[in-house]
Amino acid sequence: MLSDRRPNFLILILMSVAAAVAQVPLGLWARHLGIGAGVVPIIDAPGRTFWFVGIVVALAFAVLFQLLSQNQPSRTRDSVTNDLHDSALANLPTAWILPLISILTATMVLAIYHSRASLLCATFGLFFVLGAGSI
Repeated sequence: MLSDRRPNFLILILMSVAAAVAQVPLGLWARHLGIGAGVVPIIDAPGRTFWFVGIVVALAFAVLFQLLSQNQPSRTRDSVTNDLHDSALANLPTAWILPLISILTATMVLAIYHSRASLLCATFGLFFVLGAGSI
């Protein structure tokens, strides 16, 4: 059963890597802009473009994760009778939620903290959250 889903898992893991790598330019851009605490996202003029780009990146990856997760098999095996049946939960379009919230969270963390350690922690944390969530 795992071997059937291995190509899909590989694609979703690579998408997790791409989402984490996409946060690096955002973090460097936030350091250059000097966005910090006390700036209201999107409302205040400093960093407004940064926030719009962060939201667009989060929405783009959320849509990609949703589209790629629709290729996953939607059949589950009953643990008692060992029969295959269709899973109703697999048909609901909810795969976009975790990437959207995780990427927006990483964007907010990188907007406040500009050190190299925070950049590494945010990108690796995003990769691990999205990688574990996709499996």
